[in-house]
Amino acid sequence: MNHKNKETTSSMFPANVGSVIFRLSAEAIVWLDGTTKDDDGVLKTNRRFFHDLLVRMQFSDVSEASCSSDSYTSEASPHHSSFPHFVFRRPLLLHIGQMQYSEEMLSALWHLGRKRIRNLLQRMELLGLIRIYPSRIASYMTFPCIDGWTLKGNGFIANPHRIKQREMA
Repeated sequence: MNHKNKETTSSMFPANVGSVIFRLSAEAIVWLDGTTKDDDGVLKTNRRFFHDLLVRMQFSDVSEASCSSDSYTSEASPHHSSFPHFVFRRPLLLHIGQMQYSEEMLSALWHLGRKRIRNLLQRMELLGLIRIYPSRIASYMTFPCIDGWTLKGNGFIANPHRIKQREMA
């Protein structure tokens, strides 16, 4: 079977997350439905890039992380064959709604050069999907387009990094 021209995706998501509430602009929805070619010439949906970032977000408080398998520190990414495990040289202690990243990690994951990674992240930031905090030591991002999420058994968690209505106007 020819897998070269087929995008492999996964519905992998932390098992304890029940739902996520997004606030997206029409422009962001159109961009998410678009595609980007990787360095091998394979078309990938922009939604996949966003999903790959989203599944690495910290969904529960650090105090719960030690006893919960659905929350991730920056030292570990979800354990699934579609999502390679990355170890950071300087791992951050993440708060809910944050995700540590490196351009090298995303370059290996998405098969894109670092300049194209930077352009994709910048486009996502302009659309309000993410907010990046770059650093030479350890970069992280937040997801201001998410109002909050529900964890099974714990109820609704408001995203502390969300865009408030008055900021959108």
